[in-house]
Amino acid sequence: MPIHTALRALLLSMPVIMPAAAAQAQTRATVAGAPNTDIWLARIGRRDGAVIVQPPLNLTKREGYDNQPSFDARGRTIFYTRRAPNALLTNTERDVQTDIWSYALDGSSHVPVTVTAESEYSAQVTPDGNAITVIRVERDSAQHLWRMPLTTGGTAERLVGRVKPVGYYAWVGPKVVMFVLGAPATLQLMDTTSGMIDTVARDIGRGVKRVPGTSRVSFVQKAGAQWFIDELDITTKAVTRLVATLPMVEEYTWVDSTTLLAGTGTRLHTWTRGQTGWTVAADLSYAPLTDISRVTIDPTGSWLAFVAVPAAPACPTRTCRASSKAVIRR
Repeated sequence: MPIHTALRALLLSMPVIMPAAAAQAQTRATVAGAPNTDIWLARIGRRDGAVIVQPPLNLTKREGYDNQPSFDARGRTIFYTRRAPNALLTNTERDVQTDIWSYALDGSSHVPVTVTAESEYSAQVTPDGNAITVIRVERDSAQHLWRMPLTTGGTAERLVGRVKPVGYYAWVGPKVVMFVLGAPATLQLMDTTSGMIDTVARDIGRGVKRVPGTSRVSFVQKAGAQWFIDELDITTKAVTRLVATLPMVEEYTWVDSTTLLAGTGTRLHTWTRGQTGWTVAADLSYAPLTDISRVTIDPTGSWLAFVAVPAAPACPTRTCRASSKAVIRR
C-alpha cells in the first residue's frame, strides 16, 4: 500500500488490531556515521483523563537519517531533518548532508524545503507560517540560527549572529532561548528586538522546549550523573526544578502545560506536575521499532511524531498479534 494511502487510512480510521513485532536493536551505521532513524506518526486522543495512542505509521521508511520532527501551527505538516545526497555538492566526500523536508499529513506532498550547500537542522515554523527557523552549519562549520522563507520571493537571513555555535532553541515571542555548545554548554536568552543577551544556566542538555501557552521554557540541567528538567521564567529569569530526567535522556516534549512525555526503548513515559517521578505510560513493542528518542506533539493535540530505529519483526505477522492501543495515563 502506498504510504499516502496508509496515511489517509490513519487519518480516518481507528484500528484495533495490528501485527505485533518485538523490537530488536538494529542501529545500522549509514553514510557520514549517522544512525538509521525514521519519523513515526501516531494519532492520539483523550478519553477519561488519558491520551490514547493509535498504532504508529513509519512516514519516512528508508535507509538513512531522518530526525528532529516538528509540526506547523495547525498540525497539518511535519518538518524534519533529512540526510541525503545534495545536487549542489560535487565532492563525493561531502555529497551527503542535511536539508529540511516537509511531509503533509494528508499525503499530498513530501518534498525538500531547503536545498543548500550547507546543512540545516532543527526546523521550527514561525507563528505566521511564512518561514522556518533552523540551525544552519555554515561553510566554516559555525552553527547559527537562521530564518528561511517558505514563500516565494523571500530571502534567508541569519537571526543571531553574535551567538554560536547554537545547537537547539525555543521561541517565546521575540525572545529566543538557545542551547549554545561549549565547555560547558550554556543556556542563553536573547531578546531579538533589543539585542540583549543573558546567560541563564550552565552545563545544560539539549532538551530546550517552550511550555505550551506560557512564557516559560524548560531545559535539561546536568549535575554530574544526575540530570533534571528545570523551568525558566524568561521575564523574571527565575528557575524552578521540575523532575529528574529518565536515565541519560535529554529528549522530551510537553503534552500540555502540565504533562511531559519522553521515550526510551519502545516505551513512552509521562510526568505530571505534582508527581515525584515518571510513569511507564505506553509500550509500542508491538510495532517494528526501538530506541525511541525525539518526541513531539502537534499544537492541536491530535498527533504524536517521534523518532525511532526501525526493527525487524521477530516472528511472522500472521502468527503475532497484539492490541493496537497504548494508553498514556495522566
